[in-house]
Amino acid sequence: MKTIRFRTRLRGDAVRFTTLITLTTLIGIASEFTFGQVNEDDRLRQIGLNEYLMGHYSQAETWILSALESARKSLNEYAVAVDYSALGDVYQAELRLTEAEEAYGKAISTLRHQPEQAHALAIVWRNLGAALIAEGRFEEALKDVNEASKLIKHNKLKNPKLEALILNTRGLIYFYQGKTRNAETSFIEASRIEFVPDSALDVDPGEILNNLGRVYQEMRQYAKAEDASKRSLERKERTASHFETAGRCSSQISRLPYLDIVRGVSETASILVWPKRNHLKKGLTPQPILKVA
Repeated sequence: MKTIRFRTRLRGDAVRFTTLITLTTLIGIASEFTFGQVNEDDRLRQIGLNEYLMGHYSQAETWILSALESARKSLNEYAVAVDYSALGDVYQAELRLTEAEEAYGKAISTLRHQPEQAHALAIVWRNLGAALIAEGRFEEALKDVNEASKLIKHNKLKNPKLEALILNTRGLIYFYQGKTRNAETSFIEASRIEFVPDSALDVDPGEILNNLGRVYQEMRQYAKAEDASKRSLERKERTASHFETAGRCSSQISRLPYLDIVRGVSETASILVWPKRNHLKKGLTPQPILKVA
């Protein structure tokens, strides 16, 4: 793990990000997707993501840019959006937050013209919001997260994991704004959503309960904080047992056709530390747009 220190745009307090590289997966976002479909753009993007897993960020960027060029040549607008989203994740891993914001913005601009890809658009809106939190731009981040939530409701999308992540991200925003009651409500709602993580390294309900415990600690409700912490450990043990039983461990991830890499400031990959404030774990994982048909 490494600690990166910089200053936010909105306040002079230093924020330290302790980062840990992990990854998350989401399979079959496109209804027409099949595991047998692998085009040149998919292949190039996969190589780039594999490079990312090894910490070779510049190589990852090069391969994903090649995938982007391939998608442009084939006039595959959805693939273009996926590649921009993947670039955003890579840039966030390097804390190149302005570039990450630009990449997500281009993905959003492309997906807005594809009503059938509302699910993917909701994911990118949420990821953009997470990137803005890393810069301390909480009001803008909240608007982006709300856009993601609106898309889910308007299109009646069924993705419990994404819904939980949106609520969790909203809870973080409220926490850093000092709105602990709102944060409590968001984390409670998120913790009530049942979902199974896509990999042993992915966000699970245990991390959400951990965040709830941190809020109670901030509110000096120590009995509730202890209860949330205990439930967090129980849920994490259940998740670990699930992956052990199912055999879905991180060593098998390379077999999946498309991976999205979690970057440094993330739900499964970071501890956000504010001066004179308890740190809050597991905050801002980019949710992947998985596959291009």
